[in-house]
Amino acid sequence: MRSQVRIVVVEDFPLLRSALVSQLGQEPDFCIVGAFADAQHIDQVLMDPPDVLVLDLHLHPLGEQEAENTIDVIERCAKVPDLRVIAYSASESVSRINSALSAGASGFVSKRQPLEDLTNAIRRVAAGERSVSAHLAGDLIAAAQSDDRAPALTAAEVTIVTRLADGATDDEIARELFVSRRTIQNRLASIRSRTGLTRREEITKWAIDHDWISSPI
Repeated sequence: MRSQVRIVVVEDFPLLRSALVSQLGQEPDFCIVGAFADAQHIDQVLMDPPDVLVLDLHLHPLGEQEAENTIDVIERCAKVPDLRVIAYSASESVSRINSALSAGASGFVSKRQPLEDLTNAIRRVAAGERSVSAHLAGDLIAAAQSDDRAPALTAAEVTIVTRLADGATDDEIARELFVSRRTIQNRLASIRSRTGLTRREEITKWAIDHDWISSPI
């Protein structure tokens, strides 16, 4: 590890992004080397990887060109030696946290906690440790031990269910994702099998209730 921890922040809320850069930059052992509003700059980040990437777990899509799913970003970053990812989110959904950690994140910090939680987590993951907001540890252990915990969705399934909630048809989703209608139907069949739900309205409600997707406006 370098004498200073090199950090990149990806956060789509401008005021919070500026505050993070300002506050983290005041730590003598931190060096902010980049700050972005979306995950579309991830290729640029990976060309000269920082020590730690602080990644907003719920980035908003940018028009029709949706930013790369954050779980996909975590999976890509996990393949880069010595790059650690901290998932940063206001949501404390256990399923989403587990998804991020399973994808390769070294830590999770809730935006509801003081900034000190984030600075401590950055130091721990930069040192090769894992770090999760302390008040969530019990929930994560309970979820891991539960036989009836909610099944996880893949990044592709999240996209499909999000479009279902918007009222899109199988054909429309298939065209948007450049796959066949049969592929969409197979993925929906897999979701039905794992959740025990049959109707599309039930699937989208379940996904919203478990914080996999946002409720359509």
